[in-house]
Amino acid sequence: MSLKGKTAVITGGSGTVGSGIVHQFLQEGAKVIAPVRTEKGRQALLKDLEKLHYKIDIAKNLVILVVGNYDSPEKMEKLATEISTASELHPDDVHDALDRAIPHLLLAQAFFPLLKDHKSSSFIFITGMLGERCSIPNMAALSIANAAAYGIIRSIEAEYADEPQRIIELRIAALVRRDNQAGHPFIKEGRAYPASLIGDEVVAVATGSQNREIVRVMADYLATKEVESATEKISLDE
Repeated sequence: MSLKGKTAVITGGSGTVGSGIVHQFLQEGAKVIAPVRTEKGRQALLKDLEKLHYKIDIAKNLVILVVGNYDSPEKMEKLATEISTASELHPDDVHDALDRAIPHLLLAQAFFPLLKDHKSSSFIFITGMLGERCSIPNMAALSIANAAAYGIIRSIEAEYADEPQRIIELRIAALVRRDNQAGHPFIKEGRAYPASLIGDEVVAVATGSQNREIVRVMADYLATKEVESATEKISLDE
């Protein structure tokens, strides 16, 4: 358990990628605090975790906070205080797309002060490759949101350049599905990989030494890891 004794705040835990990251951090022994916007999101995360292969003490190591939309500095500060004590986008709606990128900045502004006494802490951003090249029809707005997130992350790196905490962007270049699904719920063409594989990569970054880097996760790499994971699961079941 490479993260035993560590605490991780994982936003977006009710989403496809986020659920896999939450699972893998729990599996590695971390205590996970997962802010979600709605009770529906909380139930979705719990449902995903219950269906995964490995047994995890969810009651002991997982705290899910239903916080609504954390879209302002004031709400972020409230969320940070609580933690310290405890669909597809439409291409015409560009403002909503950009609103999805802004929380990256707000989270950093809220949480970096909490990490000032924890110099070995890490701030890991999860992004997708659509900001580099929009290769999927009807995903223009999501491409804009990804590109905006890239710029925000670079500005955060510059703003906190003198701080010892690590800042890493993990950029996913593959379709990702929930572990209990056969494929991606919206994009039917192309192979989708289980979210827990992304969780493994985030754990590797959290326990690694990268800093101010973009770590790319490619589809070919995930295909190899999926085969290895299936082989390991068969061995455990025998």
